[in-house]
Amino acid sequence: MFTPGANSRAVAEASMAAMLAMVKHLPTWNQRMQAGDWNSRFEIDNDDLDGGTLGIVGLGNIGQTLARMAAGFNMTVQAYDPYLPEEVAAGVHARLISLDELLQTSKFINIHATMNEETRGLIHAGNMKLIQPGSYLVNLARGELIDSLDSVQDALDDGRLRAALLDVFTPEPPDFSHPIFSHPRCLTAPHSLGLSKQAMTNVFQMTCDGIKAILDNQPWDKVANPEIWQ
Repeated sequence: MFTPGANSRAVAEASMAAMLAMVKHLPTWNQRMQAGDWNSRFEIDNDDLDGGTLGIVGLGNIGQTLARMAAGFNMTVQAYDPYLPEEVAAGVHARLISLDELLQTSKFINIHATMNEETRGLIHAGNMKLIQPGSYLVNLARGELIDSLDSVQDALDDGRLRAALLDVFTPEPPDFSHPIFSHPRCLTAPHSLGLSKQAMTNVFQMTCDGIKAILDNQPWDKVANPEIWQ
């Protein structure tokens, strides 16, 4: 059994929360306040989602849900997904463009692509050079979609990325000695942001529904080995 879309909403919410946490400097403000540094309010400028361009890499269930959410923040949405019909993208008010154009013109780059041999290393040191200074990167898909943590580190260090949030790594758990885990503008999580209570309820319910259908000899389309019906 597999459960497509069961945690789409949870991951899309996490993607939106990641952008908000980065542009509003929530971790930084909390750290400064815990240190009693009230005057830090004069040192850092908060950023905005309002009017920003969101580039979604992979416009599947999660990407489409995120695109709908972004509309409420007055964001312009564009996406890279070579397998998606244009009318589907238009249905969530997203414009399909090339990956290079997305990296070059998006203030927010959110990765929600499927991991396979075609997408391994999709984002790499070469095309990340197209990212404009002051951009933001979120990866909630798979660690292998980015060629290495070094590429993200370099983009943070030279200012192409103002901040990044990574929830997925290669391998997992990652090598915590990498300097990105102590970088002040990189937020990290242990591949956990899609594991909400509602998402897990959806996964378990969909799995149980499928098991019951199989045991009752009823058709079920979410089976990883459909040849069993033959």
